[in-house]
Amino acid sequence: MASPYIERVWRDRSDGGGLFVSVAAGHLELVVTRLADFTMVTARGPETRATTIDCPPRGEWEAIRFRLGVHMPSLSTGVLLDHRAMNLPVSDDGSFELHGFRWPLPDVENAERYVHKLVRRGVLRRDPVVETAIRGDAQPLTNRSVLRSLR
Repeated sequence: MASPYIERVWRDRSDGGGLFVSVAAGHLELVVTRLADFTMVTARGPETRATTIDCPPRGEWEAIRFRLGVHMPSLSTGVLLDHRAMNLPVSDDGSFELHGFRWPLPDVENAERYVHKLVRRGVLRRDPVVETAIRGDAQPLTNRSVLRSLR
């Protein structure tokens, strides 16, 4: 995948349910959850430690994991940190609201096109300070300012 915004897309399902370990990762994700009685979209933020999560039976998940430095200006990283995710209900027409717009559900097949639309509408942005820090290039900012951008 050549998108400067997408780290990877993934799909999973559960038959019997149970516990799984969510690993620590610094990425933002947009996850579609489909269970027997409802569908929802979740904006998940970075996790500073691995945690055990209950996985419901007969569920399906599709997600877009964004590259480091990609963020949603309308949702601060601190709000989404460590499983304080934002659940976005899906309406009867199969859409959800994000950043003042109605969106159809994303899927792994249309992820790049979908993300391009999110970027055009200002829902997603790349943080140049974070990208410079990842590359290890010199910053025109103090270390404290760089750390503030990483939160």
